[in-house]
Amino acid sequence: MKKIFTRNSLTTLVFLFCSFAMLQAQLVNTLTIDAPAGIAGDYTVGVAPYGQQLTATTTGFGIFADNSITDPDNCDTDVMTNVSGKIAFIDRGECQFSTKSLAAENAGAIVAVICNNDASVPDLVPGLVAGDLADMVSLPTLSMSYNDCNTLRMALESDLEMTIRYKCNPPTYGPEVIWGRESGEGDFSEGLNDWFVNTMANPTADSTWYWEPNGNASGAFTGHTIASPTQCNGAMVFCSDYLDNAGTWPGDTGSAAGGCAAPCYGELVSPTIDLTQFSDLDALFLDFNQAFRHFAQTQSFLLLSKNGGITYPDTILLNGDAVVNAAVVDESVRVPLFGYESAQSLTMKFAHTGNYYFWSIDDVRISNLPSFVDVQLNSNWYAAPVQWKSPANQIPEQVFQIDMFNNGNLTADVVSCTVNVNDESGTSVYSQTTDFSGLSIPGFTIAENEATTFPMAMNVSTLAPGTYTGSYTVDASAGGVVDSDPANNTVEFTFVVTDNVMSNAPSEQESTDLGLFALESNTDGSVFACDPDASMCADFYGVASHYYVRTNVTDSGDPLTFTNVQFGVTEAEATASGFIDINIYRLPNGDANLDQSIAPDERE
Repeated sequence: MKKIFTRNSLTTLVFLFCSFAMLQAQLVNTLTIDAPAGIAGDYTVGVAPYGQQLTATTTGFGIFADNSITDPDNCDTDVMTNVSGKIAFIDRGECQFSTKSLAAENAGAIVAVICNNDASVPDLVPGLVAGDLADMVSLPTLSMSYNDCNTLRMALESDLEMTIRYKCNPPTYGPEVIWGRESGEGDFSEGLNDWFVNTMANPTADSTWYWEPNGNASGAFTGHTIASPTQCNGAMVFCSDYLDNAGTWPGDTGSAAGGCAAPCYGELVSPTIDLTQFSDLDALFLDFNQAFRHFAQTQSFLLLSKNGGITYPDTILLNGDAVVNAAVVDESVRVPLFGYESAQSLTMKFAHTGNYYFWSIDDVRISNLPSFVDVQLNSNWYAAPVQWKSPANQIPEQVFQIDMFNNGNLTADVVSCTVNVNDESGTSVYSQTTDFSGLSIPGFTIAENEATTFPMAMNVSTLAPGTYTGSYTVDASAGGVVDSDPANNTVEFTFVVTDNVMSNAPSEQESTDLGLFALESNTDGSVFACDPDASMCADFYGVASHYYVRTNVTDSGDPLTFTNVQFGVTEAEATASGFIDINIYRLPNGDANLDQSIAPDERE
């Protein structure tokens, strides 16, 4: 789902850039016990995205909270009596994580460690979802695996001194990684090392890519720490947000106050890598970790050279499927390096035109792997009902289309793709398998549009009211070549057929019941700043939903009418003061002049 936000301060209408900051500042990742010898060592811990983020070594005595042994599901906030001034170990249960953290904080603990209770995944360090009380928690909170907690439990019958500290461990790579294994090659340990920022193409390029010690991209509308294996020793960041406005808004947008006005272009260039030192090369791939969020007219490329950077004949588009103003993407990327197995050297550069928000890169490495095919179905572009809820008579047919991308270096011959729709009982109400045997997708290439459109449409008007789950599944194994990763061969979608209700998004309860994406308020993550010298200061939001009405009369000949419009506010917003205006427009001819703007004379 795409969300558009606008803000109007008095008479000035501007775009509101919203930051969905994922606070991943995992500055603490190790709990160390020096004695007794039987349990001495480092234990991996996770870090909660709420409460205080520890940045220094913390030493204290640990103990299991008295209530967590007998009743891990007791959610009272005043039942711990033995953790004051100590590191409190608390068993996971039915209570929200922030509820347990707040209970430990109210009981005087200095740190909370929540232990996983699932013996089926004994080594899993659970992620800690904030929960309803997260804003009330200031206590640092960590998580630990089931096995590690049980190891400590045997020794924590009495207080045990322990240290919680930050420890930057290098990642462990397999033998397939031939370059980037050593610190200082592609991990940006403590700086650029042998990399450099190109200042020739852009005189201000030295103000584009920069090394950030904690891997954090920060600006007026950006706040994200890359989740890379060596984020702890720094990462390279191109934060167009900050470069454009120096982290302040309004007033400095477009001013280059941070060094380079948006859109800003810069290149991050690698050292020249001697490939003759490696033998028995099969197929080379470039792996790296990245985090990014795009606004309009933002582009990213990988440029490759075989002659030490004199020329760059090979250009590969990166993140071409990025959705404008979507949430941050944080992932590991693999790009085939076609034809470089026989090259003498490799020089690469990450070229970026930043027009808000940011791009971060870390842990660049080259792998020597067997050639493979890996066709994925792209989850950011596929055909499904355009609305979450629609009356059956308003969606008479559904066309099916799916984007396919080949992550491998071999050409993929797609055999077929199946679309299936199930009702609430799991019974298939529609299925269509299309023969795509003539479709070939070269390595690191997308297949889309007409090439991946199904020939028939589904008659949706025959569906009874209810919730339906659909899926696309591709079969790309042909001629003895097996798709290397079947896990990304399926994309699912859900929609609801109603008697007379239209809706663009599920309610909070529907999201919970069906396991859908989390519902966010339109104001979540927004950044406001009114001019302090203004005599008046007021913030306005404009939020729109649009619905296509197939006909303006019912089967009986009576005109269709809207009887009510429903919206919601969060609990936090419910205490605010203000006005909400509901305007309903009819667009009899749509966007008649196709200028992508609805003018006053085009609406009623």
